[in-house]
Amino acid sequence: MKRYSTILIIIISLLFCMACSINEKRDEALVGKYIAISGKAFGLNLSRDEITGFTIELGVDGQAIMVAEDIRVEGKWFNDDTTVTVKIDKINMVGTISEDTIIFEGFLKDQVGASIDLQFAREGTDVVYP
Repeated sequence: MKRYSTILIIIISLLFCMACSINEKRDEALVGKYIAISGKAFGLNLSRDEITGFTIELGVDGQAIMVAEDIRVEGKWFNDDTTVTVKIDKINMVGTISEDTIIFEGFLKDQVGASIDLQFAREGTDVVYP
């Protein structure tokens, strides 16, 4: 009886792990470095010069690295068909996926207290260099 209980617990654990991994899909087509190309904060449009040095890198292993000037933070990322979510600590930042861009609306709104919209373009694409 003890053996059957152990097997049952293992099966339930495996099913739970599979359910978690299904919810956190990572599309390898999104892997790469994204550079901030435009933004809007406090009702003002931000120029490329004002957001230079702001990048997000999505790794194959689900690792996400966000850099703003000299500040670097690490987290995880996953996506569904239309959005990508970057999770750093307990903060989820959700961006809308386009062909070579990701647009984050209300970026860090709860942390900053104001709506900041940022558009990132995949490094090496024509969108980065208009």
